[in-house]
Amino acid sequence: MLPRAPLIAFLLSIVLPLSVACQPTPLLSDVSISAPTVSPNGDSLDDEVTIRYTIGRAALVSIVLRDAAGREYLLRDREPRSVGSYQAPFNGVAPVNDGKATRRVMPDGRYSFVVIAEDLAGERAEAGGEVTIVDGDHQPVTINNLVISLPGAAGQVAGAGVDSVEISPNGDGAEDEAIISYGISRDAEVVVFAKDPSGRIILLDERKPRKAALYTHYWNGMYNGRLVPDGVYAIHVQAFDKAGNVSEEVRSIVVRGAGKPDLRITRVDFTPNAIPIGGTLNVTIRVRNFGDVPIKTMGPPSGTHYRTDQTFNYWTDETGTPKYFERSGRWRVAVSWNTAGSPYPIRWGLFEDVDRELLPGEEAVITGTITVLPRQREFRVWAAVEQGGVGFPGGEVGLKTIIVDY
Repeated sequence: MLPRAPLIAFLLSIVLPLSVACQPTPLLSDVSISAPTVSPNGDSLDDEVTIRYTIGRAALVSIVLRDAAGREYLLRDREPRSVGSYQAPFNGVAPVNDGKATRRVMPDGRYSFVVIAEDLAGERAEAGGEVTIVDGDHQPVTINNLVISLPGAAGQVAGAGVDSVEISPNGDGAEDEAIISYGISRDAEVVVFAKDPSGRIILLDERKPRKAALYTHYWNGMYNGRLVPDGVYAIHVQAFDKAGNVSEEVRSIVVRGAGKPDLRITRVDFTPNAIPIGGTLNVTIRVRNFGDVPIKTMGPPSGTHYRTDQTFNYWTDETGTPKYFERSGRWRVAVSWNTAGSPYPIRWGLFEDVDRELLPGEEAVITGTITVLPRQREFRVWAAVEQGGVGFPGGEVGLKTIIVDY
């Protein structure tokens, strides 16, 4: 048996390490800052410091700055952290409680900072230090005159004091897109995005450097090649200057009646197969609206007679202005031939009543006649759908050779 004194020493050599090992790990430790001063002015010198801390148990962490008058600036707000060591960059900028993403360089001066940790059991620990802000840039970039408007639409403007504008991106040429315009007061990086009703981000213009100037963007309700659902979309413009100031302005666009028009020809008939010079070619074209919105049309109305030396601009109003010039969002059928002097000179509306709309799933039969004047043995003719302001989706349809007897 060991003598009493050596026995006690032996027991202590076992118990003391065990008691140290059983002590709980501190909830918060090793709080420090990388430098005593920060200079938020965008000159790349002392623009940022780092607040370091270690978490011993899973906790919610907040970081607060306090000035000499006791005003608080919240840098982190109960953010979850697991066990480990962390670094929190601080560039002398704090959020502004204005409901936006606004951040401003804090006033020059000495501040105390406090890291606060609270674990799942409610235990709370805090520690901190001091940091001094010097030579900050207190002239932030501003976003001026953010306005959302509709092209050519009087009264449809969303600016300061006006909530929103409404667009109906359905290809009818009316209120299909919105114009987003704004200016920035100084050089900065700018991003433009929309938030849908669920909070999903729809990027309209990626973050990139811009000079102090006026800018314009257009949005037609499309995202990733598809129309967005109807709803209210918040349009955000954010500007970031070199000092760390962030400015944001927000307006809204209401999307209502969004849809895709899709008019296709399902049948074409050119008769007869042979005609004399000066004879009449009969045309019958059947179309269907395969889209999910009504389709608007315009004249000349179905049934109008043409000669091959006439175009759809032949008919004019009392001022001599063509009545049936191409209009965005209006759909017609068109006919052309191999010796035509212009692309698709003959066009007809979908109905005799050109104010009528072709509803989704509905069909229409368009008829017309053409007096054939060219002196040629063969007359190759075809049809197409015209989408005003876009072109001729679907290409040539119903190509047929007509024999001309002279």
